[in-house]
Amino acid sequence: MLSKLPDNIDVLVHIGAGKCNELDAYLATSASRIVLVEPNPSLAASLRRCVQTEPRVQVLEVAITNNPADNQLNEYNLPGASSLYPPTELRRLYPGMRLLKQHRVTTIGVEELVERCELEGEHNALVVQAPGSELEIIEALTERGDIDRFSYIDITCSEKPLYESPSQASEVLALVHEQGFDTVNRDDSEPDWPRWTLRKNALKKKFTELQIEYRAVTQALEHTHTYLERLKAETAEERAAGAAALTTEQEKNASLSKEVDGLKQYQADTRKQLESTQTQLEQVNAALKDTEQKLQRAERELANAADRSAQDYTAKLKELREANGKLQKQLEEAEGKLHTTEEQLQQAKSARRKADERATAAEKRADQAEQKIAQLEQQLSERGTSAAEIKKLDQRLEYFFGQHTLQLEQAANALGHHVTSTVTSTAKELEAGIALQQQFGRDLPSLEEQGNKLPATVALQLSRQLKSTPYDVIIEFGSGVTTTFMARTLRNQPSNKEEAEGTELARYVDPSEDDLPKRIICFEHNRAKYNELTQKLKESGLAPVIKLQHAPLVAYQHQGQEHLYYDCAIRLQQLAKLFEDRQARIFVLLNHANGNSRPDLKAALPQLLQHLSAHSLDVVVSNVSLEPELATQWHQLLDSRDLDYRPVREFGTHGLLVKINP
Repeated sequence: MLSKLPDNIDVLVHIGAGKCNELDAYLATSASRIVLVEPNPSLAASLRRCVQTEPRVQVLEVAITNNPADNQLNEYNLPGASSLYPPTELRRLYPGMRLLKQHRVTTIGVEELVERCELEGEHNALVVQAPGSELEIIEALTERGDIDRFSYIDITCSEKPLYESPSQASEVLALVHEQGFDTVNRDDSEPDWPRWTLRKNALKKKFTELQIEYRAVTQALEHTHTYLERLKAETAEERAAGAAALTTEQEKNASLSKEVDGLKQYQADTRKQLESTQTQLEQVNAALKDTEQKLQRAERELANAADRSAQDYTAKLKELREANGKLQKQLEEAEGKLHTTEEQLQQAKSARRKADERATAAEKRADQAEQKIAQLEQQLSERGTSAAEIKKLDQRLEYFFGQHTLQLEQAANALGHHVTSTVTSTAKELEAGIALQQQFGRDLPSLEEQGNKLPATVALQLSRQLKSTPYDVIIEFGSGVTTTFMARTLRNQPSNKEEAEGTELARYVDPSEDDLPKRIICFEHNRAKYNELTQKLKESGLAPVIKLQHAPLVAYQHQGQEHLYYDCAIRLQQLAKLFEDRQARIFVLLNHANGNSRPDLKAALPQLLQHLSAHSLDVVVSNVSLEPELATQWHQLLDSRDLDYRPVREFGTHGLLVKINP
């Protein structure tokens, strides 16, 4: 962020203006002329259109370098990284960066730039945003003394060389400090591109000049003493020459005396000048002492601020402990649920024992029935009933007893399976919830939204999937609690270089209108839900991460049948065009929509393959219970298209994952 500009600016020069987001701040100053230097043809043309009604602003479409051979500008997909030098360390910091264009640009030297800007006086401002060229520009200004024409300098420079040039912040700032400038602000909002603000310290500049003058006077005085001693030595030698040359020696002595008197006068004048210089030095020392006192007051204020920060830290620690208490409470509730489930299991076992007892009782009743049958046989025998009828009656009774026993066994087995499944599911949800709490801490996103709950197992699997694979873009069909969860997961990814190297997380570049898409593209067919989610994203600060698109349901033909699905063809074509020069990695999440009119999941994969079949796709359906035959249909479709894929596997507790072109 640009630091506050001085009120009395005559001319403001911005080298590497780009889109010049600071233009409004520049126009608000008293500057009579604003010179924007930008070599990129498209950006320079855009600047000219923006300032065509501002007579104070001039746009120079040139690159600043003292070497005319460096006239090729490399433009990358990383905003603000364009440079005359090839990147070295920068490619390691941003593995996803790529070269978009190379422009042959017009170049001018620093001397010609100063002449074109028509700088007068020293109340001018300089802003430098020229990656890789910062040191060359400052050195040229220092060698010619043109840096004294500026009282305010703003430099964006990395702390170590990122290009094939020696430019780094320590050397650039050392040069500027030697010219009497003090650093008044450092902006680390972009950690790899810190921004430094410096102001001219007139007292420091005057002190440096007085030191130089003092050293010169002291050196002249020493030369005078040396010369006087040499003259005295020569005089002693001449006196020893003898009385024969006494008259001549006296004349020489007289001449020497005059010369000595002149030297004494010169010494007195020099001493007077030295006393004046010492007086000025005392004044400067007094001013420096006053500055030191101000610095001490500032240090005390900083210490007070540190105490306040410590209090804030204590408050945050208290909040963390409260969060830990809540987590402990959740664990106790989960343990209670587990205990309840164990009681249910004991009840099921008790029911099983009762069922066994009923089966035993049924066997006893069967024995009694057999005895009764025997009695009936005897009675029938006595009455003359045929043996065939008795056998038929016996078989029918055995069938009824067998069916009754089978039903009892099936009921007991089903109850045991249900209880076991419930215990297993509860344990998995508990483990996943603890893992999410450890991963996010206090920043754990909500897993419930308007009555819809995202299972902890699915949330944990989503988080691991997004953090382990550097996806170029994420596509979600149907918004829900997964939308904000994925956005917060991506936003909470560590940007520290050591963490990134350890986990190989994806490095996303902030999107622009003609660059990479936003991280998540979400299609929603319900207008009310679309409007509600749009407002919610703005309030939560997640709007820059998600491209939410209203996509009503349209008819889609597949295998001779008509299916309703999202109107997403144009957006998928745009993605295919954007990634046509390489194979992109894309994550796709298919959510089930609520309501009477729901998108048909059978149309999802054919629609994706229609436009993105050349890319690596990880497709996840969140709840396959509504479409149990979906995995078989996917396999048949991929086989018919002769695409490389890994067989469908489980994702979370109820989801499926298929990897295409892995």
